[in-house]
Amino acid sequence: MIISHILHHISKFPPIRSILFFFYGKAALTMSKELAHYIMQENRVLDLGCGTGIIGSTLARTLKTSIVGVDVRDAREVDIPFALCDGKHLPFPNRMFDIVLISYVLHHVDEVEILLKEAYRVCRGKVIIYEDTPQNLFHHISCFLHGFSYGSLFNIRKRCKFRARQEWVSLFQKLHLSILRTGDINFFNPIHVTARSLFILSPPQNKTL
Repeated sequence: MIISHILHHISKFPPIRSILFFFYGKAALTMSKELAHYIMQENRVLDLGCGTGIIGSTLARTLKTSIVGVDVRDAREVDIPFALCDGKHLPFPNRMFDIVLISYVLHHVDEVEILLKEAYRVCRGKVIIYEDTPQNLFHHISCFLHGFSYGSLFNIRKRCKFRARQEWVSLFQKLHLSILRTGDINFFNPIHVTARSLFILSPPQNKTL
């Protein structure tokens, strides 16, 4: 508790925030280049678990898309259209978005299957997922420390659950989701060293989630 309290207050100092947002911005630019193959201009994109909004804002600027962010709390550092949700139900009508982006969010979610079902309810195209997918003990330790520090910085009292890539693949198959592509993400973060994966999914054919 003491360490969490200290980290939470340290994160308020402008130099620390500048460093954090530098890494967020760098990651967002890398993601925008990767996602240019899947997100078309003027696509309507839902940034599910948008956090600071930096990723959504970068995609809107570089890919000329329409972005809406949603999260369980408003932690935006940039101004993007935004709605609150309860973590289980998304406040949007069916098939409202061309793309749903879930970027390093699912390890924070308790009921992943429910949220994925909601993502597909509001999506008429692809769901794009980025996740930390640890492969060894060192990666698991890094993920644990990352989850602890992230929760402390943003005052989130919840333990993260990180899964290996094959665990995610098995879950997607259980939900009858088609995996169009999966691959490694080669983004070096010296503060959090682990394997990372990208999943491009399409809705189940003739099935109800």
